[in-house]
Amino acid sequence: MGILHFWESTEPSKASYLFEGNPDFYSSAQVIFDYIISDTTNKRETLINSSALKQQLKLKRRIFHTDYIQWYKEVEVLINS
Repeated sequence: MGILHFWESTEPSKASYLFEGNPDFYSSAQVIFDYIISDTTNKRETLINSSALKQQLKLKRRIFHTDYIQWYKEVEVLINS
């Protein structure tokens, strides 16, 4: 597994969104950042429901979690796959 970008919310009942980066870390991070700060309403819902957007942002996985240990195990599985 190469570079991963994480989009994490500190609000309850949210998930981590993991995106595949490219060797140019900053350009792949910029694409995700631009989406996050865009005027799009309901960004997470829009992302979940749009195959084209998932592909454009290179969404690898969404991880639902309630604690750090559970989150870490999910990330570890992804990294080792």
